[in-house]
Amino acid sequence: MGQYLSGLRNKYDVESQKNGECHICKKQIEIEELVMCVRCNIKIHSLCEDALRDGRGYCKCPNCNRVGSLGIKIVA
Repeated sequence: MGQYLSGLRNKYDVESQKNGECHICKKQIEIEELVMCVRCNIKIHSLCEDALRDGRGYCKCPNCNRVGSLGIKIVA
């Protein structure tokens, strides 16, 4: 996983991700700033994930605590 978020290609479409609420700050998430966990499907802002990471060389889900399970949405 390393220092970067995964580029996820998954079964979720863009419409199903609209109007999401950030798991950390509880504010609305625009699709461009969406980060999701592949294990528990929580949604967080990319900036909230950066703050949560706090310089660590890996990403870790704040909900399920899995290392390397956070990723960005790639729209094809």
